Amino acid sequence: FQAEDGIRDVERSRGLGDVYKRQISGESYERRIGDLAATSSAYTSFRLKTYEDVPEGEYPLRVYHCSGECAAKNYKDIYLQFSGTSDLRLVNYSFSTQTIIPEEDFTITLSIKNFGTGKLRDLSVQINNSLQGLIPFLFKDKANNYYLGDLNPDSTMSIAFKVAVNDELEPGVYSIPVIVNTPTQSLHVGHLVFKLSAKADLTIPLVETEPVIPTLGKPVTIMATLENVGPGDAKSVVAVLEKGSKIVGANYIGKVESADDDVALFEIVQDAEKDYVVRVTYTDDLGEHEITKNFTSNYEVVTDFSWIQNLLVLSGLVVIAFVVYKKKLKK
Repeated sequence: FQAEDGIRDVERSRGLGDVYKRQISGESYERRIGDLAATSSAYTSFRLKTYEDVPEGEYPLRVYHCSGECAAKNYKDIYLQFSGTSDLRLVNYSFSTQTIIPEEDFTITLSIKNFGTGKLRDLSVQINNSLQGLIPFLFKDKANNYYLGDLNPDSTMSIAFKVAVNDELEPGVYSIPVIVNTPTQSLHVGHLVFKLSAKADLTIPLVETEPVIPTLGKPVTIMATLENVGPGDAKSVVAVLEKGSKIVGANYIGKVESADDDVALFEIVQDAEKDYVVRVTYTDDLGEHEITKNFTSNYEVVTDFSWIQNLLVLSGLVVIAFVVYKKKLKK
């Protein structure tokens, strides 16, 4: 009798381990029984050793017998059934965008691999959707805890979720567990880490002057109110006042926090040009931004009559001096 691997019909096998990529080890044994009388039976056994990392499955084994020179062989196939244990891990995840901000759609792609020897059946993938008492992700195209089916040993499955981040979630770095569920258990397979960025939204709701009606040729203060209505802070804020193609004033603000405001002040002398532009540049987590607002200074022209007054005073002094002079002559 001989135990063969079911792959080749040869006298001697290199061993089951060679054929099955070292999943099963053992030699082909030849046991000589001797004479066997009619209607008689003979029994023999073969000892095999299997590696501990044999994947779950069914493996064929051929047993055959012959007599004499073994010119003809009779054989029967038997099957070895191996069970194993699954070992699931999140091996990769990616986002379709480099900058994640609230309420904007993007795609999360997860890749899960079975490093174990057992098949995992009826699995579904779930992103733990609870964070700081909030639901962090709004799922757009498929439900969370999405069914994927079976995952064989040494195999990988990928799944993509289209989501948006809840606008109530504060900016920052977050680590969210990824769960694999089966009918009998829930497995924590890893974390996905992401940074939630914040977008500033700086506006110029008001530009005014002090005095309210400037006077041509006189000093005037132009005040531009800056208001941040976005969820993120505006940084490196710089406001400039332009007249035509020239900058006539500049004001470094620095930082305007979310839901806060500030004022840019420009001290100038009012000239004949009425039209100005307030230009503001700033940065946030998404990059650099610029906003502008046009402004018209409705000044007034005041005629200077002080020279007439001075002339009258001078004339009066001359008259007085003349009168005094005549009095002195009479004496």
